Amino acid sequence: MSNKVPTIAAGVLPALLLASVAMAAAPEGGGGRYTMSPTEGGFVRLDTVTGTMALCTRKDSDWACADMPESADASRTRIEKLEGENKELKNEIKRLEETFGQGNGAAPGGPGDTPKPFAMPDEKDVDKAFDYMESMIKKFRERMKKLEEKEGGEGTPL
Repeated sequence: MSNKVPTIAAGVLPALLLASVAMAAAPEGGGGRYTMSPTEGGFVRLDTVTGTMALCTRKDSDWACADMPESADASRTRIEKLEGENKELKNEIKRLEETFGQGNGAAPGGPGDTPKPFAMPDEKDVDKAFDYMESMIKKFRERMKKLEEKEGGEGTPL
């Protein structure tokens, strides 16, 4: 029995490598769900959907496949990792939607809102803008005048 373990392990390792290469090289839509790779004493069956592998051996006149423990653990670990990443990404999407107001209660300006047409300012709006600018310039001149008085009046008058 102890002589068979290294022999099986020596046959399984190349088969695993062949299975991974075959899986990478297989066309997306072609073939079936399982890929078989011959090994000493049987073959390795690769499930191309889940990625689990099983060692299939012949006992008497029947074939039996047993999941390879390393493969099952690796698949389980990978699935758990991907589920965790998926949950993190969903939380990040939710946070971004809330930040930008695109969640359930969409804020104005969201993807479903129709934009208001652009309206040209009328005479009243233009006068209001000019009045504001005049008051800003007036305040600026007053501040400059105060600074000149503090400095001693040197410089060009405004």
